[in-house]
Amino acid sequence: MRPSPFHLIFTLPLFLMLLGCSNNGPKAMERSLQEYNQGQWSISAMWANKALNDKSDRDEAAYLLGLCEFKMQHVNKAKGWFEQAANSGDEAVRGRASAMLGIIASNDGDYVTAALAFEQASADLDGIDKTKASARSAAAKNGTPFASIVSRGGYTLQFGAYQNLENAKHAAAKLGSDLRLAGLGSPAIVEDKSSVGKTLFMVQAGSFDSRGAASKCRKRNGLPQCIVTAVQ
Repeated sequence: MRPSPFHLIFTLPLFLMLLGCSNNGPKAMERSLQEYNQGQWSISAMWANKALNDKSDRDEAAYLLGLCEFKMQHVNKAKGWFEQAANSGDEAVRGRASAMLGIIASNDGDYVTAALAFEQASADLDGIDKTKASARSAAAKNGTPFASIVSRGGYTLQFGAYQNLENAKHAAAKLGSDLRLAGLGSPAIVEDKSSVGKTLFMVQAGSFDSRGAASKCRKRNGLPQCIVTAVQ
C-alpha cells in the first residue's frame, strides 16, 4: 500500500519510505513521492506529471502536483491541481485536496470558503485527519486563523535572531510554506535587546501552552532548525 501524502498538511517533510518496485523500476508516482521526500519539488512535479497518464494514479498525482506547487510558493497553480483532485472519486484524495484548498483560502483571509472546504474534508477523512479538518472548519467559521487557536500560551518557536531587520525579513519569507502547512500561519518578527543592549530581530511562529507542546509541534512537522523559547 503506497504511503499517503496527506500528512504533509500537518507533518513535513515526509519520512523516506520503502516503495515496492516492479522489475521495470518504480512507477512514476513512486518516483514522485521519493523526490518529494528529498525536497526535490520540481523533480517530484515532473514525475507526478508523468503519473497523470496512469488512470489509477491520476487523482493522487494531481494532489501531489498541488503540494509541489504549494511548496514552491506557486499558490495559484497549486489551487488548480487541488481543485482537480477535490473532484476525485477516492474519498481520501478528495478529502486531502479539500483540506489544502481550505488552507489556501484561510491564508487569503477567505474564511467562508475555508470553512466549507474543511467541512468537506472532514466528511471525507477518518481518524486524526478528520479531527484536524473539523477543528480548522470551526476556526474558519469564527473568522479565526487556525494558528491562533492552536494554543494561547507562553512559548513559541524561534527560527533565528538577527541584528539586521532585512536579514530577519528574508529568513521569515523563506519559512513561508513550511509554516502554513504546519498550521502556524505567517512568522512574526519580534524586536528585543540582547544582554549587551544590542537590538535583535527574532523570527518566531506559533503559541503554545507548554515547552513540551512546542517541541512536539517542531518534531511532528519536521520544521526547519528552530528552538523553543518563552514568549517575552
